[in-house]
Amino acid sequence: MRAILLDEDDRLVLIKRIKSDQAPYWTTPGGGVESTDVSLEAAMTLVSR
Repeated sequence: MRAILLDEDDRLVLIKRIKSDQAPYWTTPGGGVESTDVSLEAAMTLVSR
């Protein structure tokens, strides 16, 4: 799951990833989420407002 986040100044929030075998790169926040995870429900509720 990935998320598009904006800060209080409407700037895109990105994460700089650094891996030893790759050049650094920027990506959106994300990760695995279980369908029963209440934080997913809370995030979707917040986004839909």
